[in-house]
Amino acid sequence: MSARNTFLAFLGGAAVGAVVAILFAPEKGEVTRRKIGKAAREGRDFLVDKYHEGLDAASKAYHKGKNRVEHAYHDGRDRLAEAIHEGRELMHEELDTICGKAGKAVKGKK
Repeated sequence: MSARNTFLAFLGGAAVGAVVAILFAPEKGEVTRRKIGKAAREGRDFLVDKYHEGLDAASKAYHKGKNRVEHAYHDGRDRLAEAIHEGRELMHEELDTICGKAGKAVKGKK
């Protein structure tokens, strides 16, 4: 069972236990209804707070991941551009060397 399911099962059990305890308490119906209403509101508020905390955590994780991906993309793009530039420089150097040798060979045959 995942931690989330365990937590939800715990909350459900706690809520059922609280309602049963209130219903079996020797008090007037009106007092019991007020206690149940108060417990329900507190439970709702707790769940709403946890929902917003989870939403905030998910939003932060999303933005952190997005920033990491953007950084990796830009870094990779810059490295690729640099590698292409270096490859072109080497190609031109080799072409110059080959053309120089070819020119000498042509002059030597004359």
